[in-house]
Amino acid sequence: MKFSLLHKNIKIRIFTSFFMKIVGSMVFPFMAIYFSEKIGASLTGMLLIINVVLGMFTGLYGGYLADKVGRKNIMVTSLAITMTSYSFMAIANSPWFESVWITYFMYTIIGISGSLSGPATDAILVDSSTKENRTYMYSLTYWTHNVSLMIGSIFGSFFFKEHRFELFIALTITSLITLLMVAFVMTDAYVPKTIVEKVHVIKDMVKSYKVVIKDKAFMAFTMGIVFLFSLEAHGANFIAVRLAKDFKPFDFQFFNFPKVNIEGVNIVGFLLTENTVLVVLFTMFVVVWIHKRDPKKMLYLGLILHTLGYVFLGFTNSIFIIFLAGLVTTFANFLYSSPILYSGRTNG
Repeated sequence: MKFSLLHKNIKIRIFTSFFMKIVGSMVFPFMAIYFSEKIGASLTGMLLIINVVLGMFTGLYGGYLADKVGRKNIMVTSLAITMTSYSFMAIANSPWFESVWITYFMYTIIGISGSLSGPATDAILVDSSTKENRTYMYSLTYWTHNVSLMIGSIFGSFFFKEHRFELFIALTITSLITLLMVAFVMTDAYVPKTIVEKVHVIKDMVKSYKVVIKDKAFMAFTMGIVFLFSLEAHGANFIAVRLAKDFKPFDFQFFNFPKVNIEGVNIVGFLLTENTVLVVLFTMFVVVWIHKRDPKKMLYLGLILHTLGYVFLGFTNSIFIIFLAGLVTTFANFLYSSPILYSGRTNG
């Protein structure tokens, strides 16, 4: 399969997502540290929980809305809101003015906007792909996502603390370019049905999701995944805040290069980079290894290793143990989230 043969919608999505993710990865993995320094760790935790809950419900509404008004319309609206929010975040982190509450409010708006547009984006990619090239599309998207995360997180670990204003400006510009590409180049073959009668939104949403809701096994699995990834996200925020606060800085020198002061924020960036490098380089090898083993045992092993890895990340300040635990949690993630595991479960 060649990249040139993919639909232009897919190409646009891959390119724009790649550059948005690079800049975004310089900012968002470190926002929990920023908020905890400004308003305290406890209040930050509660505010981030609110964001997760809002994201869950707006994601459901986004899927419903995409079918009612069209995928591209949702994406354009969401990107316009996101671009505007980034510009306000830049102002709120400028050399002339700083406001943590404007930053948080815009951060929340961006999260809501992303959750609303997520289902529409997924749908337009499915509509633009074929059965033959869909696997290639998702594999390429997954790979570029991790490469951009690797690049962004390592640079963000050094630039976020002192150059937030410049990073938010870069995000504003990148999101504007993405908005223009989606609005004027991307196409949408889906035509929403004309709504004649006035309907109750909640009842209509429940009706739309009725088939899914009736599938008890799928709903139980979905709720388990929601709780798992919610805890994982908050675990990552806790670890980032803890390392920024508790890790003792030291000077590092590589051969004759100038010394670099390594702080907790840098360690967070290195952890993200370690995870991404391992994913980029070893995904296929691990998938082949998993394929030869009992999926249920691999799932349980993955969850156990994932728990142990986060236990050590939550308490240790030893660099060796931190990166060893990071390796363990990445390998565990391969085990419990591999598509082969899910297919193995459904096949009995």
